[in-house]
Amino acid sequence: MSAPAEPRRATFPQLNPAAGYKADAVHKKGDQGTEANSVMQDASRRTILVVEDDPEMSDMLAGILEREGFVVQRSDSAFAVARLVHDLEPAAVILDLGLPYRPGSALLDELKSDPGTASVPVIVVSGLTEGLSPERSALAAAVVSKPFSIDELVTAVRRSADGVR
Repeated sequence: MSAPAEPRRATFPQLNPAAGYKADAVHKKGDQGTEANSVMQDASRRTILVVEDDPEMSDMLAGILEREGFVVQRSDSAFAVARLVHDLEPAAVILDLGLPYRPGSALLDELKSDPGTASVPVIVVSGLTEGLSPERSALAAAVVSKPFSIDELVTAVRRSADGVR
């Protein structure tokens, strides 16, 4: 008899000192004049939040984006991601639709209906894009179907992070 499998837990991004974050700094919208806030704002312009439950796909996405000069933060669950988007103010979010317990489409709806996160581009990267309604597709800055080419992904992320639609 084997030991019971460890329950899946959401992973939340850790502040990365190598990327210019100060581990003890708290970043809130409206903070002005602090060095930590300035550093975090600069890093957030290059930060991509990857919401992907498949560890291998998450690693691959992070590797591609880090090689392109982005700072990558990750979550393997749609829960609490809206709060992360508020706190991190990423340049873009990469969102898988096939997440456990709460579909990525529900998170897309939540992010786009909240005035505090509506302006953050969401790039849907999923094998389930055929089932994405035209209304939801219009909410996304880009829709990239798995399997995808690296060039297709990088182009979508760069255009979205730079505000090109």
